[in-house]
Amino acid sequence: MKKLLYILLLLSAAACDKPLEEEVYSSFGPNNFFKTADDAEALLNAAYALEQKQGTDGFRNILVMAEVTTDLLIIREGGLRGLAQPLEDFTWNASHEFFDVAWTRYYSAIYRANLVIDNVPNIDFDEERKRQIIAEARFLRASGYISLYDLFGPTPLITNSISSSEDRPARATREEFVKFVTDELNAVADILPVTARQYGRATKGAALAFLTKFYLNNKDWQKTNETAQKVIDLNVYSLFDSANRTDLFKLANEKNSEFIYVRPHVAQPGLGTNYLPHAAPPEL
Repeated sequence: MKKLLYILLLLSAAACDKPLEEEVYSSFGPNNFFKTADDAEALLNAAYALEQKQGTDGFRNILVMAEVTTDLLIIREGGLRGLAQPLEDFTWNASHEFFDVAWTRYYSAIYRANLVIDNVPNIDFDEERKRQIIAEARFLRASGYISLYDLFGPTPLITNSISSSEDRPARATREEFVKFVTDELNAVADILPVTARQYGRATKGAALAFLTKFYLNNKDWQKTNETAQKVIDLNVYSLFDSANRTDLFKLANEKNSEFIYVRPHVAQPGLGTNYLPHAAPPEL
């Protein structure tokens, strides 16, 4: 018994001089990330991943929100019926799953793009490569804001990665929002290359094409015409020449000259949707 008592006394007397500092190897953080060019590329790729409208929480949801509110699509049964009914009846609210998912997805993409923009300038590697990475991140951020604008109108403009759960940024005015998006796309169009540095990445043509569509949706006809002409004048894109229009979408032709900005995908479960086979005309 005395031996046990002595052991307990010794253990209770033992103590560290300072709190234990654990070295974490299983996750990334400010102390072990943003160190190399590969880190910058990895984070940029993460922003690309969320900007892509893929899977059931991306492409399908966007199509349903856009089409069910018109007379082009009616969903009468199946798992989507409960979610489609409020859209069809114009009785949805902010708690609707599709809007909540879209809001979260695009702001998450914007946050990742902001991380690139804020941190890459401090990494030591080739300045031109760094400039391209930041321009791509700004393009992805603008793309995210355009997607939000299509669904919600002007939304809060968050332009840095430093925030807290207590932040409640105000909704931007329409003028502020449009100016931010157009300024960003015009700026990166002067930086991004005409030919993508890797298939699927942003280019000068992509920035100008997004800008053209944004001007069009805001009824700025003169700038729409001028910017569309800039895309044409790049002499990179042309209509796909085939007697069969559906050849455009065949795997063998995925890198044809008609595509301005592509989001590469692989054919596997979870990365697509069966909406088009059910809703598109049979000839497609």
